[in-house]
Amino acid sequence: MHRRDVGKALLASAAGSAMDAQPLPAKNACDPPHYPATGREVAAGITPIAAYPPGNIMRYGASSSASKASNKAALQTAISLAGREGFTVTVPANIDYGYHVSDVRTYPDFKGIEATVIVMDYGPGSSYAGYPTAYDGSQLRVFFHTPQTPSPGNHDGNGFRIHGAWHPYFSINNTANLSAPGDRSRTALDNRRASIMFLNDGRATYRLGQGTFVGKFNTDSNGSDAAYHFKTRTAGSHAHLIESLGTTCVSVLRNSSGPASDVQIKNVSGDYVVSIPSVGDALTVSKSDGHVTVPGYLVLGKHYLWVDSYGRLRIKDGVPASEADGTVVGTQS
Repeated sequence: MHRRDVGKALLASAAGSAMDAQPLPAKNACDPPHYPATGREVAAGITPIAAYPPGNIMRYGASSSASKASNKAALQTAISLAGREGFTVTVPANIDYGYHVSDVRTYPDFKGIEATVIVMDYGPGSSYAGYPTAYDGSQLRVFFHTPQTPSPGNHDGNGFRIHGAWHPYFSINNTANLSAPGDRSRTALDNRRASIMFLNDGRATYRLGQGTFVGKFNTDSNGSDAAYHFKTRTAGSHAHLIESLGTTCVSVLRNSSGPASDVQIKNVSGDYVVSIPSVGDALTVSKSDGHVTVPGYLVLGKHYLWVDSYGRLRIKDGVPASEADGTVVGTQS
């Protein structure tokens, strides 16, 4: 399969059995396609527009000239039939049913639907004032509906899986092809941002991506680096959470020198530990009392502080030659 064919194959597979709804043979080459009424449509007393296949909401009266309310009604009709008939609901690119990203009341409604349904929505949306001021733009919105199990969560529905025998991957590519940051051709609105966004009820709560949201000099590295930006909307909530199933959780910071120059930040049974693997733990903050332990020298400016083998605190201006070097601080027994 060529790369250009991947998108076609993906959409074809997503459409599922909707592809099985074949039109009746045309009497001549000029005749439009004709998709006869399905059993469920007949049983429900629905007379479809036969030029459109089952699942396409234009089959149930939606059109670019119809009202948003009328198009939403056609969408709901398609949803009510989809699970039982085994097709995917499709909203064409020119059909506006009133979708608003931050208002879940405008989303496809699956209340009372006791079968799995997928809605592929290419519609223009109504989230903003409209082109050219602000608008949803070209989007594919996929709505999954999987009826909940009696004991909640015992299904793997509402997901997208990528399978492959070698290096299956998910790719996001910014193709703005801009000049390097700081070039005279760049404007404040230029950017090379690319993100994965996490939302709750249509409002972004978390972002993982490259680039920032401001300024022509701060939006990217033009492809030479990846600047990962963890962003959360709610003050005090987790912007970045790393969780271990054991009592020790380790985050590794690595530069171009490789593992030999690693620095580790660890949670060891609640103690905060900074460790350099080549020399051991460099700093520990105790969970129980908040005490800070520094096993080696504590350097303040050019002054070195340490405790010798007799338990005496010593100080020296410069690097100590031995543990007995420097001056004992104060009167110590």
